[in-house]
Amino acid sequence: MDVRTGAADSEDDFQVIAQLWRGYGDYLRDIDCYDLGGETIEPELAALAKHYPPEDGGIYLATQPEKKVALGTIALNRLNGNTGELRRLYVPKAHQGQGLGKKLILHAMAQARRIGYCRLLLDTFRNQPGPQRLYKSLGFQECPPYNSYPVDKMMFFEMEL
Repeated sequence: MDVRTGAADSEDDFQVIAQLWRGYGDYLRDIDCYDLGGETIEPELAALAKHYPPEDGGIYLATQPEKKVALGTIALNRLNGNTGELRRLYVPKAHQGQGLGKKLILHAMAQARRIGYCRLLLDTFRNQPGPQRLYKSLGFQECPPYNSYPVDKMMFFEMEL
């Protein structure tokens, strides 16, 4: 399967992002974690350029161009100075198990280095061991909380670039 990763930079891409992020919101409801990020999906979709400006990272898509299928998404934004944050990694269930999450993370990491970030942070749900294993396999290490999400439901990771 030919998979490409790249920046979401057109109105068509933003419509695809909206579909994927709404699917992510449904997933958060299914695992009883909608209150930990799902409530900000619609406000972020209404102002994507404000929340994820290209100079600070942006939003990336994994696509299968010949079939015009979006396979997953990840966002990168600036937390402060030279620290970036990975957000909204989502691969729909139908496309999981093909290494797409890893491909998206590696693409976002390369962009973070290009921008000049020295450190990346992310958070993930405690009840999701798959993503935790993926982050650790890529060199992320657990770290103290860096946002206000509850530590009983969330884990926090960092990586020096």
